[in-house]
Amino acid sequence: MPRAIVYHGRGRYFHSMRIFLFLLFNAQLLAVAAPHYRFSENCKQAAAEIFKLRLDRGRDLLEQEKKSDPDNLIPLLLEDYIDFFKVYISEDELLYYRLSDRRNERLKRLVKGPKESPFYRYCLAEVQLHWGIARLKFEEYIGAFMNVKKAYALLEANRKAFPGFVYNLKSLAVMHTVVGAIPKEYRWGVEKLGFEGSIETGMAEMEKVVKYCRHNDFPFHPEVKMLQAFLKLHLLQDGAGAWALVSDPGFGEADDLLACFTKASVASYTGHNDAVIRIIEERPRGEAYFEIPFLEYLEGLALVHKLDPRGEKLLLHFIENFKGRNYIKAAWQKIAWLRLTAGDNGGYHDAMSKVLNDGFGQIEEDRAAQQEAEAGVEPDPRLLKSRLLFDGGYYEKALQTLSDFRSFSFTLPAHILEFNYRMGRIYQKRKEDKKALLYFERCIRASSHNSPFYFAANACLQIALMAEEAGERKKARSYFQKAMQYHNHTYRKSIESQARAGLERLKS
Repeated sequence: MPRAIVYHGRGRYFHSMRIFLFLLFNAQLLAVAAPHYRFSENCKQAAAEIFKLRLDRGRDLLEQEKKSDPDNLIPLLLEDYIDFFKVYISEDELLYYRLSDRRNERLKRLVKGPKESPFYRYCLAEVQLHWGIARLKFEEYIGAFMNVKKAYALLEANRKAFPGFVYNLKSLAVMHTVVGAIPKEYRWGVEKLGFEGSIETGMAEMEKVVKYCRHNDFPFHPEVKMLQAFLKLHLLQDGAGAWALVSDPGFGEADDLLACFTKASVASYTGHNDAVIRIIEERPRGEAYFEIPFLEYLEGLALVHKLDPRGEKLLLHFIENFKGRNYIKAAWQKIAWLRLTAGDNGGYHDAMSKVLNDGFGQIEEDRAAQQEAEAGVEPDPRLLKSRLLFDGGYYEKALQTLSDFRSFSFTLPAHILEFNYRMGRIYQKRKEDKKALLYFERCIRASSHNSPFYFAANACLQIALMAEEAGERKKARSYFQKAMQYHNHTYRKSIESQARAGLERLKS
């Protein structure tokens, strides 16, 4: 064979190989360059920093990731967490409007992601959910509802398409649980709009996520632990379980500010008052952290529960420096109470006058403060001291405060109601159920369903919870239903929600 023909054949072969390798190499480049979802090491470290509320460090890591892999879409989701935390914690309205534009830009980019990935709908849903929750802070209820509805639809569709994708369950568990706790008269409307769920379903889903976290590297594990604690506390009415969860040494590291917030919140709600003060005093501090002003309110409140005058200074500092709208009225009310228990009646009225003009009436605590200020009637100092000590978990001191009094020691009907309610709550915590029931029943008999006071409604709720714990399901069901028959008191929504959650639990 002539040599020229051989070389020509080899030339065509090598030329074809060059074309093949060129196409293969560029195909790989195109595959890498296409939008995708990858929890790189930078993203994992960023998530860990963000959930400790070291938000700037988290953002720096995400910037590094965007430079090294500009088409990775996971940084968009994590950046949204940063903005969400800033808005939700600070309640700064100007910041909220400024960061809202970033949300829209993120959604425009995320919608271009690969639809065949389970992260496609998931990331879109999480951004929608973040801003739905944020909008609730600023009373944008229609917009909030639309965001949450979109998030729910995306997550449900993703669950059907990718049933084994555990990320779906993190937020769906919360949504299903909350829907299950909605009072009956409103639930039909929620279900008609496409929302479904029950407490049993939601908690089962959350347990699946928790089990997954034990054996897998899950970037959102800190968020899962926080959600699990609050669901136990507020919807399962399992304060002991929530406290056991956050007290576990593995719940959060010493440098984890978000875990500190969760621990302090659960401690405050469950009467571990000294623990509230210790947790907040030992919290991680410094410029690296995005501070939580609410912790100052919680510490001030804890000192008020001890009748400690230092609480006023902390609460005043909170009022002066917090840019948000919630707990301002409640803070003034607690300052007023502290003054009244010290015998300063004039100081009480000065502080209560601030309640009328400062803050908003969006949350129950602020509405209760507003109601007291508008009524213009001083609480009975003896009952107030007992209440504060009880709320701090100092049950023996609370009982001692009222030990020399009986119902006839008080002249106002409201004070007689409150005395029986307070005594019932104290004996309930002391595990003296017979005495607790006696006082709760006296409170209920002396009240009407139109009463502006929450004492009888909550007495019914507490009897139901005691009966549920004792396995008396019929009695528990009856009193959960009775708790929802009082419609004019300040804490109606929360008591009805807890009663509804109890009825749901009894179905299982």
